[in-house]
Formats: sequence, structure tokens, C-alpha cells
Amino acid sequence: MSDDGSEPLTENSDHDENERLAKDILRDDLTRVLRYGFNFQGTFAFSVPLPYSPNPCLHIDGIGIVGLPLSDRDANLIANTGASTREGAADTVFVDRSRISYKNPKWETYVGEVVHEHVWKRLGCAPYKTAPRYELRELLLQKPGSRADFFSSADARTTPETFGTVIIVLPSGFTGGEIRASHGDRNLTLVSAKGSLYETTLLAWYTDVKYEVENLTSGYRLALVYNLVHTSAETPTPCIPSAETLVCHTRDVFRKWLLSGYKGIPDDHVAAYVLEGNDRMKDDDVLSVLKAAADAENMVLLLGTLCAHVTGWAEASTADKPTYGLSQGTFENPIMTQLHVVKFKVKKLTDIRGKPAQNGFGLLLDEGNLVPEFPFRDVEPDEQDIHPFTSYTAKPLEYWYRRRALVLFPSSKQLDVLLSSGGVEYALSELEKSASEGPTEENQKIVEFIFQNWRKTSSPEDCIFDFRPSYEVPTMTPNDIATRLAGIAVQSNDAKLWTRTMSMCKFRDEVDLSRFGLEHVVAGWEKFQLEDIEAALDRIVDGLRSVQDTLMVLKALRGSENVLHPEARRDQWLSGHLDRSFSKKADESSLRLIMEVACSKGLDYISRVIMPPLLAQPLEVTGWAKVAESLYGSQDQLLALPPSQSQTLSNAELFDSILDDVRSMIPKGGTTFLLADSPQDSEDDDSERAAQESGNLLDR
Repeated sequence: MSDDGSEPLTENSDHDENERLAKDILRDDLTRVLRYGFNFQGTFAFSVPLPYSPNPCLHIDGIGIVGLPLSDRDANLIANTGASTREGAADTVFVDRSRISYKNPKWETYVGEVVHEHVWKRLGCAPYKTAPRYELRELLLQKPGSRADFFSSADARTTPETFGTVIIVLPSGFTGGEIRASHGDRNLTLVSAKGSLYETTLLAWYTDVKYEVENLTSGYRLALVYNLVHTSAETPTPCIPSAETLVCHTRDVFRKWLLSGYKGIPDDHVAAYVLEGNDRMKDDDVLSVLKAAADAENMVLLLGTLCAHVTGWAEASTADKPTYGLSQGTFENPIMTQLHVVKFKVKKLTDIRGKPAQNGFGLLLDEGNLVPEFPFRDVEPDEQDIHPFTSYTAKPLEYWYRRRALVLFPSSKQLDVLLSSGGVEYALSELEKSASEGPTEENQKIVEFIFQNWRKTSSPEDCIFDFRPSYEVPTMTPNDIATRLAGIAVQSNDAKLWTRTMSMCKFRDEVDLSRFGLEHVVAGWEKFQLEDIEAALDRIVDGLRSVQDTLMVLKALRGSENVLHPEARRDQWLSGHLDRSFSKKADESSLRLIMEVACSKGLDYISRVIMPPLLAQPLEVTGWAKVAESLYGSQDQLLALPPSQSQTLSNAELFDSILDDVRSMIPKGGTTFLLADSPQDSEDDDSERAAQESGNLLDR
């Protein structure tokens, strides 16, 4: 940490800063196209007198300085010195800009000031990153009786960046010659004849404006014609907003986004355009434009409700530009001067037709996703919670906002976006819907996401519910994930997924077999080839801590029929795990299963496999009594079983040996039990009989 307490810059911080800047640029472009486009305050054409305009001291090669106001003599010189005329503009003379210069050094500065003051604002070109450029195109002279038919000034466009025309009518007395400009169903009449002898007049319009020049009834009109040129390569060219042009400009932004033109924007970046809400018709227009552009450029467009929860510190003062809420505060209704936490979530996501897009899951965002920037500045919150405070101590203040929002992201990243938002629960729901399709490429991507986030949990602070998150966020446990994923694997006949799920389960710690459900293990055993799932089954059985759980699983598997497993191979696997199971922890609750296996396997198996690890178990005396009870209860059955090939003692001798081992584990001499060789021995002492009543089962 640096001396001032701030974190030092690192490569990661540089990356974060670059990503933030890239988000800002994308946001600026979208804001310019949409909010500025629909809030267009300009006009498609205008005219304004310039009564204090200086004399440019206009100089034309081959003529010299032209006096102003224009005289008939100079007008005839211009008309007769090789100037050109054009089709559709009868009696109009055009002088190439290469022949034009100004002897007044202040003229160019004056034109720049006039264009900045009048043209940029009135045509609605601002705001811009770099100011548009104006450049001289030609000098125009109209004679008496001249007339121009309807034509678009786009015909005079010299570069693709040219978006408008500026006309400076120099003092040259004339009458008539009104200019009727039109765009769509709108019409304007631009007048420049009034005061034309002694005043300069400014006219301007966009290139796609049509206009007609009426006949001059007398005199000459002399005008300088300028092109307006767009200079900000990263922003849309100024235009008269229309649905078509807005769609075109929006597509340009989307195309740049998809081509990684905004360097630093992550592939799964989401832009959420916050609708103003006070003009439903305008909001619908924005939706229409975005829908057309999104469809054309393969972008996803969703609708939802943006919920913003803002916490900070309250003060009864005034802030210049608070990021959230109003700028004027009182003691009773303070403002938020310092932010603490800001969270955004878009809920109830649907497509344009109203179909839910995410099964009820929301989309978590940050401020960098919002378009435009600071959509809640100077906006009163929908709800607020002012904590008690005094004038001496600032206390927490909370705001809640809800707005309609249009969510945008590349369609190629739709799955990534929805997964990152909906989390493991959403991923599982998507897998369950498509389980019958088998392991598709998209499903594999979802599976990878689940395993990457297997043990990530969320807290109530990670999500935003309605306005007041007053209840706990449901969190999926590893048990829940394993259970659902195992079912999906069986349904989709995906042995690899089932194996991987079982391998990820920590049966000793996180996954409780009783909650996980033994039926899911059995379902995999019945569905898949043993060779495909053997490693996972080994992990399951070996990972079980107790003898009871292990024997319960093995018993369930043995009782399940599966023609996919060769009988010999199946028996070998089950027997191997059965033999190893008795070394696990045993308690009184597991003795019943142990003795059930023992009585089915015979005395030799009991002596070799079961008793050695069982004798090492820290069983209570009552536990050993239960072992003895089982042995006595099954004595006839055990003695009747044929001896094994490796058995050296008779069944009776082996039974007595096993019973002696059990007796050796029970204390003698007046402790809990008093052992005797026959029932008669225990009847000689009343105190010993009392001890036997507490559970001595060996003295039968």
C-alpha cells in the first residue's frame, strides 16, 4: 500500500481501468445514438441574419476584390469569367473554391464563431467528441430569374463524412428567391431577401434535406457554400433522427462491439439501457430501434425491471451533482452525499414477446453496464429509508429504484451471460430441460460451468430482491447439486457425467449419503457398464466412513439386477469392497448388518475377515453382547453350513473360538457383565443376575 493509503497500481488494476474506459466509450456511443437521438432538439434547416458581419474582402482569381454590397458590374464579371453552371440550376453560376480567398484576416475566425454559435446547436450536432469541420465548397451567384428545381443537397456531398451545408449570403441586394426546405412531412421557408443589401444571412441544413429555390425577381444573390464534415470516427455521423437512421447508427455501434472495436470490453459484457419511463411512446420507439438493430447484428435484446439498491450516508446539505437522488436536501429529507454500496439486478427478464428468458433468475449488473451514465442522478428514489440521525453524526441512507430496462449482449454469449447471472441453479434447470438430448456441445458447456462453481455459495448481499431483501437467499448445497446432476446423467445416459459427479462428491464430508439418496447410486449402477463407472463407484464406497453405510450400499447394489455387468465381474467387485468394509468404523447400530453378512458367509469368513478388524473396534460392552446374541441366534445355521476349503478347524471348534474372542472383549469380575459358561452359573449370585438383566446375552 502506498503512503497515502491507496492500493498500488498493478497489471490487474491497469486491466480494470482499461475495461472501465472501454465500457464508458461503448456507453457514450449508445447514449448518443439512443437518448440523444430520441431527444433531438435541433431542426433540419434554419436561417438567421448576421447584422454585425464583417466584410470578408472577397477575392476571386481573374477578377480581384469583389465589392460588397455586390454591384451589377462585379456580378457580370463573375458571370463572365469562366464560372460554370449546372443542370437543374438555370442562371446560377458556381465559382470553384480554388479561385476564392479573403483579404480580411478576421473572416475565417468569424465564420468559425458563427458556425459554432448557430449551426452546431440549431442543427442539433452537439454533443460531440471532436467538433465537426466546415470547409468551403464554392461561391454561388444567382441571376435575376434564376430557379432551382427540387434536388437533394446530398448530390453535392464531397465525402462520406459530409452531413450538412452552410450558406453565407453576402450583402447583395435582391428580391424573391425564397428557399423552401423539406424533410419527410416537415417544411420550412428560409428567407434571405430581407435586408439583403446591407446584411449577411446564414442558412444551414442537413444533406438529406430537399429544397427548392424560388426565382429571383430582381438583383443578384451572392453566397459562400460550405460543407459540414463529421470528424469523430468513433461516433455516429450527425443526422436528422429517424427510425431508419437510428437503426443504422445503432447497428454501427453493435457491429463495432461484436468486432471487439471497444478494446477492453469482455466477451460477455452486458449493456442495460435504462428507459426514462415518463414517455411510454418514446420508450417504445427506442425498443423498436433496438429490436431492428439487434436482429440485424445478431444481438440479444431482453426486457426486464432494473432494481437498484443504493446505500450511503445522509446529510442535510446540498450537493453539486449527486450520483443518486436529488441535489437539494433538508434535515427531514436529507440527500446522499457519500455512497457505500450500489447494487443492480434486472429481474423478470423476457424476450420481446414476453416469454421468460431465464426461468425467473435475475441478471446482476454494475454501474459500468448502465446506459446512460448516472440514470438516477437528480431522480427522486421510488422508496427510501432514512435511518435516525442527528445533525452531528451522519447515519445510513438507503434508496430503491425500479425502472424498465432493455438488456443487450451478443447472442454468441447468451449462455455465458445467463449462466453467470443465474448461477448453478439456472445451469441445472437448463440441463434438466435438455437431458433427453444427451451430451450436446451446449450441455457440455453448462456442465463445465457447474463443476467450476460447484462449491461457490451466495449470501443475501449477493442478490437484490424487490425493494427490501428481508429474507435469506436460498443457497444450493453440494448435496443438492450432486443429487440433481446424478439424475441428469442417468436421464441423458451420460456415464462420464455420472462418473465425474460421483468423483466430485466428498462422501466423507460434504455429501451426506442419506440426503444424497442411495437410489441415485443404484440408478447409475443399473444404467451404465461397470467398466465405465467403476472408478466412481470405488470412490463412493471407499469414501464412506462407516461400516453401516458401506454395507447398506453394497447390499442395495447386490440386490439390483443389471444385465450390463458380467456376473463374475460384478461379484468380484462387490466381494472386494465387502472384505474391506469391516475395517471401517463400526458402532452398535452397524452390528446388525455386520452379523447379517457374517451369518450368510460362514464361520471361516467370520474368523478371517470380520473378527480381526471388529476386535480392534472400540465397542461398548453392550455392543459385544449384541455380537454374542447374533452368534447364539445363528448357531444352528452356522454349524450347518459346509466348511470352506481353507478351513482347518471343525465348525463347532471354530464357533467356540469366535465366541471366546467375543468373551475376551467383555470385562469380568463384577463390572457390567459377569460371563459364565452356562446359564446355571449365573443363577448362583443375585447381584450377578441383576447385572445380566441389564443386557448380558452371553449367558444363554
